[in-house]
Amino acid sequence: MIYSLATSESLTTEPPHFHAVIDSDVFTFIGPKPASFPFVPPKTTHLKPSPREATMPNFFAPGWVTSSLPYMGFAPSSNPFKCDFFRCLDFSAQALPIVGDADCGYGLKPSLKTDWDSLERNIRVFLRACMKVNGVGVPDDLRLWSFPLQYGYSRSYTTRDDARAAAYRSRQAFIPLIASVSFFLHLLYHMQNKWVTLLATDTRVGLPNPNPFWSARQNAEAERRRGPVPSKWNWQERLQKETFISTEWLSYFYEIMEIPMVGVFMDVHNSGCLPWLNIFLETKMPVALYWGTVQNWSIPEALSPALPFPTGVMVKSLISKQSPYSPIEPILLNTQHSSTRTRQLRLPRIDGGTQPRRNEGVFEFLKRRASDKDRAIATESAKDRQSRLQREENASKDMPPGRKGARVYYWDLVEGIRVRTAVGRSNYEDIWERYGPRQKCYDAVADEWDICTELDPNDEPSFGDNDDEDDDYFITPQSIINQEIDHNHHPSSSNAYLARLQSFSRSRDPVIFNEEIDNVVKHRFGFILRDNHSNRPVKFSAGVWGQALALIGYGRQPRPSLRNSQSELALCSFLFDLLKATNLASAPRNFDLVSLQPPLPFEVDVLPSRDRLYFLLQAPEAHDNEPFHLAFSSAGTVMEIARRNWGPRTADLLQNLIKGGFSFNTLSVYYPPTGYLSPPQRKSVLLGRRPCGFSPGLEEYHSYEHRRDIFLRSVRGRAAILAGGLIARLAREVVNVNDVLDGPTERALHGQNALCVWDPRQKAAFWDDELTEDEIDLICGTYEIATEIMSKDGEPQYAIRSWWPRPISWKFCGLNVGYWSSDAENWFQSRLKGILERPGSIKILTNNQWRSALKFSKDAPRLSQKNDLLAAEYLRSFLKF
Repeated sequence: MIYSLATSESLTTEPPHFHAVIDSDVFTFIGPKPASFPFVPPKTTHLKPSPREATMPNFFAPGWVTSSLPYMGFAPSSNPFKCDFFRCLDFSAQALPIVGDADCGYGLKPSLKTDWDSLERNIRVFLRACMKVNGVGVPDDLRLWSFPLQYGYSRSYTTRDDARAAAYRSRQAFIPLIASVSFFLHLLYHMQNKWVTLLATDTRVGLPNPNPFWSARQNAEAERRRGPVPSKWNWQERLQKETFISTEWLSYFYEIMEIPMVGVFMDVHNSGCLPWLNIFLETKMPVALYWGTVQNWSIPEALSPALPFPTGVMVKSLISKQSPYSPIEPILLNTQHSSTRTRQLRLPRIDGGTQPRRNEGVFEFLKRRASDKDRAIATESAKDRQSRLQREENASKDMPPGRKGARVYYWDLVEGIRVRTAVGRSNYEDIWERYGPRQKCYDAVADEWDICTELDPNDEPSFGDNDDEDDDYFITPQSIINQEIDHNHHPSSSNAYLARLQSFSRSRDPVIFNEEIDNVVKHRFGFILRDNHSNRPVKFSAGVWGQALALIGYGRQPRPSLRNSQSELALCSFLFDLLKATNLASAPRNFDLVSLQPPLPFEVDVLPSRDRLYFLLQAPEAHDNEPFHLAFSSAGTVMEIARRNWGPRTADLLQNLIKGGFSFNTLSVYYPPTGYLSPPQRKSVLLGRRPCGFSPGLEEYHSYEHRRDIFLRSVRGRAAILAGGLIARLAREVVNVNDVLDGPTERALHGQNALCVWDPRQKAAFWDDELTEDEIDLICGTYEIATEIMSKDGEPQYAIRSWWPRPISWKFCGLNVGYWSSDAENWFQSRLKGILERPGSIKILTNNQWRSALKFSKDAPRLSQKNDLLAAEYLRSFLKF
């Protein structure tokens, strides 16, 4: 559809906004100016909640808000079923598991039916509690959408198609239910933000007199609202008391609020929703205020003067500037190859893989890639043709790729935009089961699968129409408040649902350290045992030997053995002398960088960054088309790789780095930062805030592990392995190593959640995945716990506590020796055992508490840093940086 459109400049003042004239209508859009405008729905659109209706509305697009359905704008703009909590709903229509039943009918798979029933019951209980607890009452004309159960997912049908149709519509009916919860949660937070003002004015909300048709509970609730305003708005505690649902369930519900919302079109004169406008604006959802037509528009007096209003002069100017509107043409990347930063290493050409261009949809992308495929086939060799045909034959079996097979991409719907997202290799089998064969497209040249429901729209069911009255299917607030729902009995209980959600197993096997101590010091620190030592036994205190071993992470029992029992004195002297050295000239003589000056068995170069140097390394047998270079900010790690002669292939080197818990990067060459807006992406699911006095037990720890592992199983999990240390230790049992071997994700190459190493004088940059602060907090199990200290605005202050130390605490602790050590593993296993076997006895700690708990050897991180400095000085002698 083509509009006649003119817009004003986008203003970043709060709230960010711009004005527009679309055809003959005057709007103000609250929010940043989008790349493309949403379709303006007809004002006569009539939502139909009947379970027998022909089609379900498009809940992912904004509509005109009404006072009876104010929550519809709170529907998620992205597919909410990609969130792990709603994963049991993440099926396309064709992939819904419909099975035969004992009555020769068809219905939803029983285990899935149980999950849907449990999820719906608990969401409805939570919604009921939100409606009861909110302090402003429920609007008289508010109506809730028909619940999923009313659409028939629990029933049996005579045909498979009828069962599939009912199940799919039931699935879609969860979206307005989610929107309702989000609306009331935002209302509760709005009340919390205004509580200081309410307390100061002691404002009472006008409520009707007791209703003879209400239950005793409803009348008691109304009477409570007439009482004095309590000094503290403890709505979270009341929600938990009303629902008897665990804090983990509550935290999942709060995540609903973090899903970006579709927003609303609001007729400021006729919608009846002006009282809710402040709540809409607080959510940061897109809001389009409609003022009227160009011939007849006005601003209601009741609106706050703080809102941005158009002026008559502006509207006339916009009318004169109107022009036909169509989507922006894709901006093509400059494909000219540029020179690279280094000369010694073989760098791959810059092409970015087969990624969508800016504003390129799924069909445009696949069409362009098909053309690239045809050109490649026209010039392929006989060997390449044979390999391609074999890949095509394997793909025809419609089986998920193996550990080293094709890459898989899913076109996720994020904030109304289809975004091509790499699927973590650990998730291939799971996603394969959720989409039909016609919703998957394979390219044998790129060796990539693309999965998208839009590839075959005919998979969506079609239903018969009817003329039932819709009002019979809307649900009144009174009916749900009065309704008692059995939600805490197995298998529909909240605990049973969480147990099924968190069912996949994880290994807790400890890391075994068998290497002799003197070998560790030799390879990491360059220790040389000379032959001129005395055969006379040397006596020194066990404390000195323990201090020396603590410097390298082997101070705790049980310890590995010494290869040479005569090396204790030499080893102790070496470590303490190395700690005192300021440069190579003052380093001990039995330091190999001083006496032997070992050569490097691989190509290496240095890459400067703003705050550090990166050493680029290429394995001896690295092939020419590898997508990345190994990079290290630790010169000590480069020298250890040389001493151990790891390789000869890049994959061999990576395996040893992951096993040793080293920090490293896999840098790919791509274009420098461009500054244009990247496609939206899903946020990580965080653990969130908890009330004052929160003390998590085993149930909360399992929930944390589940959320953490869901993230680590995604393609972004590779960034945790790259981080090394404790982060990598938490990730190594979950992350698929092949995701690391695949190199940086496409999002990293386009500047999202990425490390960028770039000299502005060069035409190319180096990119890799990097964890965000939110992702780090999730991996470490971080909560925000309310304290009893209140701010001036009446808001509680929050303390940051975590199951595991965050990097800011780990970096300078006595267990950080530059690699994952025996001491670190012993400490890790001891704490993990306490959490699992003595629930409640192991506390979550603040950053300061972690610093105190992880002192150990204060000189251990100093020795690691000194080793890095001396190794960098040695490399500088022939790399000339």
